[in-house]
Amino acid sequence: MPSILDGLSDAQREAVTHRGGPLLLSGAPGTGKTRCVSARARWLIEQGADASSVLVLSGSRAGAERIRGRLEEALREGHEELAVFTPLALCVRVLRAQALRAGLDPFFVPATRADRIATLLGRLDELTLARHDLGARPAALMASLVERIDALKEDLIDAEAYAASVVEGTEEQRELAQLYLDHDRMLAERGTPDAGELLIRTCGLLREDGPVRAALAAEWRWLLVDDFQYASPATATLVRLMATEHRELTVAAEAPTGAAVEDFLAHFPEARRVSLTQSLRCPPRIMRAVAAAAGLAVEPAAEPRAEGEVVFW
Repeated sequence: MPSILDGLSDAQREAVTHRGGPLLLSGAPGTGKTRCVSARARWLIEQGADASSVLVLSGSRAGAERIRGRLEEALREGHEELAVFTPLALCVRVLRAQALRAGLDPFFVPATRADRIATLLGRLDELTLARHDLGARPAALMASLVERIDALKEDLIDAEAYAASVVEGTEEQRELAQLYLDHDRMLAERGTPDAGELLIRTCGLLREDGPVRAALAAEWRWLLVDDFQYASPATATLVRLMATEHRELTVAAEAPTGAAVEDFLAHFPEARRVSLTQSLRCPPRIMRAVAAAAGLAVEPAAEPRAEGEVVFW
């Protein structure tokens, strides 16, 4: 059977075979970060880790399915269902298992964006919107207000905290605060929390409930996160709390900077850093142009490829 390390660069091998502790893997798009995350999960399992003890997070459902497919194809021995999730899917899994502690119905169904807009439109008479003009497009207004609520939840600011923070604010801010409270009340009445609420509740549970945090750390001994550059403050906090007990955390990001990465390094200052500098995706001529224009430390692939054309406009 081919080795898992076949075809990897020295830097990729270093990341895949990292022996333990936090690891920051950085590299521009096309340098093989997702391949490294998949290969590291496989390497940990081949080194003796139970397949069910390796948790992999990807920022999108498509990314999670891609990593799951690579692992299922590569693993030679039978295994239970692989733990490859999006952050939202992980929150759903955790909160359904810990529903009583989280104050939720264990059979809750997450509300979609369309569900939430429809709920608000169907109960307009219960909302205070004196400072917001419904005009001829009430659905567009509700969509914009839902986006503002989502932005607050991504920063782990719940409805009560936001309402308290704008007591001395503008009338529009206080009206948004009341809408935020009404929005969450309506979803709670339906038993359909939204994605932001699930993130907030999971982070709160992990922060405040030591036994739950320890149980999850025992279940998932290794945590690997792809596309970490896109992590919101809520997702970055979720990742950090999931790894607080065992500190076996690998994050892959496009750059060694950014809010999520800086939060990671602040809480895991001992993290090993590995940088991928060789593009595996772009032809050399295009890669050299991109590196020069964007100031990226990326080298063209060593293997000959079709050169392609570079046009500036």
